[in-house]
Amino acid sequence: MFKNPLTLILCLTAVFLIVEAQSRMCSKAIPESYLVTDQITYSYVTKEGDGLHSHKQLKVITRVAMVCTLNTKQLHECVS
Repeated sequence: MFKNPLTLILCLTAVFLIVEAQSRMCSKAIPESYLVTDQITYSYVTKEGDGLHSHKQLKVITRVAMVCTLNTKQLHECVS
């Protein structure tokens, strides 16, 4: 494909410059961290004596999530 070493060097340089420009643009993202609360409801059945009893449980999971925000133009340029 590339029989000429100069052509190969120029193509690799162009690819490097494109990747570098996109990474600089995408590094302008603003990280935001916030607390996220997930609620999970589940049910189960236990056998107590001669009967079955149905139970419902609610489990709450709180975690820290991080999102990077970009304006629409930057996001489009970073994705494409």
